[in-house]
Amino acid sequence: SYLIKTIQHLKLEISNLQSELVKKSQEMEELNKGMNWRSSTNSQSNNGLYQTLSQRDGQIHALHNQLADIEKQSLLYKEERDKLAYERDLLCEDLERLLTRRQSLDKLREYVSSLLQQIQSNPNVNINKLMKYSNDNRIFYPNQNNLTKGINRVTNI
Repeated sequence: SYLIKTIQHLKLEISNLQSELVKKSQEMEELNKGMNWRSSTNSQSNNGLYQTLSQRDGQIHALHNQLADIEKQSLLYKEERDKLAYERDLLCEDLERLLTRRQSLDKLREYVSSLLQQIQSNPNVNINKLMKYSNDNRIFYPNQNNLTKGINRVTNI
């Protein structure tokens, strides 16, 4: 009984779909007739449409070429930006070395000034003894070669 009802329901749906298909087929035939009539009367406008499409196609092609050129320029700008960033990083490293050198020279200046004050205040001070004191306290004297390399790189840029 359930199967019979389901089969009857499906048969009803099939008949509805078939009638709908017939209606749609008739509508399509009518539309095709109308399109054939319009296409015969609009053959001149098709030429104009073809010309318009050709012009648009040319414009699109030109825009694609412009886009390709812009992408190439963008790539060149990115490469230049990367090079400049690398140079900036090198300059920052050089600046850091120069600042370290300056701090070391300031410490050395303070030390020499203190030595001079000690010598002036007590002319009988043994200089070798003072120098031994500075070596024992490990006063940092920067490496001259590192500074020269940094300066050469800055002046070569």
